[in-house]
Amino acid sequence: MLAPILEETANELRGCGVFAQDYINAYLNITTLYQVQDVQILLYFRNGVPSGRRIGAISKEQLLKDISFRLTS
Repeated sequence: MLAPILEETANELRGCGVFAQDYINAYLNITTLYQVQDVQILLYFRNGVPSGRRIGAISKEQLLKDISFRLTS
């Protein structure tokens, strides 16, 4: 499951960015806007603009690598 990994990572990186969870059934306008079709999806934003996405399960280590890459590029 992605939620525990995201929550743990958000706690470790507090102050480095914003981590948010969306429930696709509750916010259909967001899912339509960002073309979310999968339940487990990470959307990355930089300066309020989508900068990438990852679909499916992900390890904490890979999540940290993704975040590091997006912060430095």
